[in-house]
Amino acid sequence: MDPLTQALAGMTVARAFPLPEKAPIGPAVWVGLLAASLPDVDVLLPPVVTGFKPEFMLFHRGWSHTLLVAPLLAALAVVVVRLVRRWGVGEATGTREENKRLWQIGLAAVAAHLFLDAFNDFGLHLLAPLDPSWRYGDTLYMAEPLLWAAMLPLAILGAGGRKRRAGWVAVGCLAFGGFGWLMGPAKAIPAVVLAVAVAFAQRRHDASPVPRFSRVRSFPAVAAVGVVLLAFVLPRFPARAAVKAALVEGATTERLVELSSTAAPANPLCWRVVSLSLEVDIFVSREAFVSLAPSFVEPVACYPHGTAGRTAPLVPSTVPGHGGLVFKGEFRSNVRELVESGLDCRIAAALSFHRVPLFTRRGHMSLVGDLRYDLTERRSWAELELANSLPKSCPPKIWRSPLQDVLD
Repeated sequence: MDPLTQALAGMTVARAFPLPEKAPIGPAVWVGLLAASLPDVDVLLPPVVTGFKPEFMLFHRGWSHTLLVAPLLAALAVVVVRLVRRWGVGEATGTREENKRLWQIGLAAVAAHLFLDAFNDFGLHLLAPLDPSWRYGDTLYMAEPLLWAAMLPLAILGAGGRKRRAGWVAVGCLAFGGFGWLMGPAKAIPAVVLAVAVAFAQRRHDASPVPRFSRVRSFPAVAAVGVVLLAFVLPRFPARAAVKAALVEGATTERLVELSSTAAPANPLCWRVVSLSLEVDIFVSREAFVSLAPSFVEPVACYPHGTAGRTAPLVPSTVPGHGGLVFKGEFRSNVRELVESGLDCRIAAALSFHRVPLFTRRGHMSLVGDLRYDLTERRSWAELELANSLPKSCPPKIWRSPLQDVLD
């Protein structure tokens, strides 16, 4: 998920922990915020900074997003916050019991990060090194405004002092304003309405006498996050089922290999579903859009970049759509050529990430990509255009390819 969602999740988790009487909330909130952000430090790794795309695909959502490393990230967050507060405001480093509680908060914040990331189609390796396979949630877009709306009110109302509250209000205005500018003002309305409703519930909750919901101040935010996730998880099943049914009926000679799905931001009624089928030795990649309420929401127009062109030379789909299902197009790749191209270690590394691969030769160049992230005519971060020559260096091949069984 995006950095704002993860930071808000960490703060929400921190405020869910009961603290001793007169214990300052500041260290807990900062530990939660930092710990929930630390897993994404992998984007700063030297191999990623070089801009070599296969290494970005392999290092991001890598070891820092595993259960093995989570306790270490929580401890690092506690150490950093303690040192910064000691040098900045002269605060004591705390007792062993206090630091243990902060570590527990940090661990819960890292877990919240992994939990939210698990709803994307990017994938995780939670059980590495025991299991190097990719696991997908196939539900949420990389940035979900309704999650901002669920947690921002707590950040604003819980901030100490006018300046901090004004800062969080500014963050919210920039986030929702930017979303409205990119997607259209009308699409930001549900998120703004939810934010106002959660803020009202949070004010009432704060004013209610203890022991209502105990001392968990973040209860309204946690409940709102749960409702948002449920609102996306439930429609996921009929959206995917519609595409599966169309493929079974219209592609009788093909075997479905992969199905990746993502809801439009702030709209659980609109879905983009990307499929990969195998027909003898040909990969057939298709892009489809599903509207669960076609009378109110058009399938293609409701999704970001739905009407834009693609890098892949898509042709009209041989599988027809119906009702709220529209196939934008399809692309066919020769499996044998794809396997042979894997002799280039750069492509082999990319194929350990690509889930719906695209492969084509253009003269002395080869293009390999992933239809999941092919949303415009410009090459995305998941697409490589390489000269048909041996590379000078090779990225590491860390994870098991999603298509390992097929490519073998």
